[in-house]
Amino acid sequence: MSFTIRHYFRYIVFTICILCPVVLASAETKLFLLGGQSNMDGRPKTGNIPAPYDRPQTNVRIWDYFKGGGWKDLRAGFSESGKTYGPEVSFGASLKKAFPRDDIYIVKYANGGTNQAVQWNPNGTGGEYNKFKSAVEAAVKNLTNAGCKPKICGMIWMQGESDTLKHRYAVKYEKNLRNFISKVRDDFDTSDMPFVLGRIVTFYGDPADNALVRAAQVTVAKDTKNVAWIDTDDLSWKGAYDGHYGTEGQIILGRRFAAKILELLKPDAVGK
Repeated sequence: MSFTIRHYFRYIVFTICILCPVVLASAETKLFLLGGQSNMDGRPKTGNIPAPYDRPQTNVRIWDYFKGGGWKDLRAGFSESGKTYGPEVSFGASLKKAFPRDDIYIVKYANGGTNQAVQWNPNGTGGEYNKFKSAVEAAVKNLTNAGCKPKICGMIWMQGESDTLKHRYAVKYEKNLRNFISKVRDDFDTSDMPFVLGRIVTFYGDPADNALVRAAQVTVAKDTKNVAWIDTDDLSWKGAYDGHYGTEGQIILGRRFAAKILELLKPDAVGK
């Protein structure tokens, strides 16, 4: 009789373990980085943002760089002017949907009209890169001091328009982009960090120099580990102005960035 009961108990325990293997997974503090120029900063006005993005996302946090730092609920308005929004609103929502049990944090620094050749140069001389780096470091330190263990899980980059405006910048864009990605990964000790860039539209600069930058973005994404690009040519400018993604365009842009980041992340992390 005891033999039968013992084996019956083992069967019950084994069945529970098979049916409930994911319940014990612990939450992670996932941190995502956003950088670039005006199309990352965003140009559609906050008053035009559609539901559900017109309300604060209490389950996604963003570093409030332009008001001195600190974490806030993600919403429209985290931009240079404080009156516009970029892809972060739909990007954050998409990531939270993919990682419902994890804590999602976003650090965004973008500045309109800035080039990669000089202003985003990561060698210590680029003022924009230095601001971006300082923002990330402050955000990481804040989370660490609060007892969290933040993991930088990816970066999205919407930039390149200003490098089409000078031929000497355009011809070096591929080299500069490779160096930029490598330096970001080194600075934040994330050697395989997923990096997704948005290919710029054809609106800016001399057509030949614009083509150089667009081709460089595709080439770098093609032959660099854990780097990918997304197409933005079809995104609407309605709600902004020429060369800038409008209300619908920014929402779609954020979703595309999130989808590509999720493709690059390890399969066992998706859906956690």
